[in-house]
Amino acid sequence: SCGEESSPSRSSSASVSSSSSRKTLTHTIFEFSVMEYVMCNSCKSISKPFFVDSYILYTYATSLMQTKRANPSANFGSLMQITSDPGKRSCPNEKVCKKKCQVQKYVCTAPAVMTVGVVWESPKA
Repeated sequence: SCGEESSPSRSSSASVSSSSSRKTLTHTIFEFSVMEYVMCNSCKSISKPFFVDSYILYTYATSLMQTKRANPSANFGSLMQITSDPGKRSCPNEKVCKKKCQVQKYVCTAPAVMTVGVVWESPKA
């Protein structure tokens, strides 16, 4: 399972991590898997977990700079965590519960080397 004891585990119908079937150097060094789900603190509903494999964690330069100004003592890891927060989503049981819930994210498999892509916005699109 991925994450904390209270987090949902990967179902048997979910595909096996691509890193187990591909043995390239890129996969071995840079690939990481993340699980995210929404859990309502009010009604205790939990969404179906969503899994994604990636090689680069992207963030926007302006977001990093704004976050650093608001949190001058934050280190780079903390800044990345704050800027990658997707915000609140509707309760998984939104027909009954109207609360907004925080998205829970867990790294299932950590890479040997974490690659961060900093996106520089341009006024010319």
